[in-house]
Amino acid sequence: MPNVFRLAYVDLATPSLDGARGYYQEVLGLVPVETAGGTTYLSLGLDHHNLALHQAPREGLGAIGLQVSAAMPLADLAKHLHKLGFTSELKSDARPGIASLLEVRDVGGHCFQIIANMATPAPGFATGKVGPLKLGHVAVLSPDPAGLLRFLNDGLGFVATDWFDQFVTFVTCNRDHHVMNVTVAPFATLHHLAFQLNGPEHQVRAADLLTRHKVPTLWGPARHTAGHNIASYHHGADKALIELFNDLDVFDAELGYCEPRPWHGDLPQRPKRWPLTEMTRWDTRYEFSLAAVQFGLPAA
Repeated sequence: MPNVFRLAYVDLATPSLDGARGYYQEVLGLVPVETAGGTTYLSLGLDHHNLALHQAPREGLGAIGLQVSAAMPLADLAKHLHKLGFTSELKSDARPGIASLLEVRDVGGHCFQIIANMATPAPGFATGKVGPLKLGHVAVLSPDPAGLLRFLNDGLGFVATDWFDQFVTFVTCNRDHHVMNVTVAPFATLHHLAFQLNGPEHQVRAADLLTRHKVPTLWGPARHTAGHNIASYHHGADKALIELFNDLDVFDAELGYCEPRPWHGDLPQRPKRWPLTEMTRWDTRYEFSLAAVQFGLPAA
């Protein structure tokens, strides 16, 4: 089984490249590393890029980059995926900072790129901005969640950690409670992109900074149920939903439950099917409806 161990990067299309760069650089604090072929590559501090922005007629989610242990050659991974019915293409020098990647297209409506290595120019973390520590997880909508989850679980070794009713599945490839979540929907698109902050005090600092940039906080900070992370949400560039979080549960796959925390409702906290009415431990209510966005509906 391949050892995919992290979410490396996400590609986003934007009709306003300058506007998107302004948000991700000046508000969130990602650092530009390179611009090539109409695409800007932004780093959180170490990698060549954790986010790529490219000009397009409309906004959208491009490739999702996952990193696999170099112990399994990409050619062997391609054979493994082929046995499961997934077609992949091995590419060389397809993007800056990455010598080779394995691309799998149209998996539940999404494109995945699996890499073994990425350059680490270490541009450093930006100061005076939100300043996330890492790209934590990506949440997607899919008309074929079963096919997408089969690719992630059987193809790449992810495991499920929680659910919301029959509609949302949380999966991980490391000790984070979730690296992706997949929501059933009639179309494929990004639901939200999540960045990890350095503790709850940074939630306050981030909210103040967003206010100075006239970016309203839509929901939170509040503690979720699935994952138990303290989370807040706002609209970033092109109205993309952005989550800032800290205190995400640590999932131990060998034990089959999360490391115990005093705010857990169950001890031990095992994978659980939560009702959509229980999205927060604090029963936080805002005019913005996070549940509505889960299904691609307009926010209240």
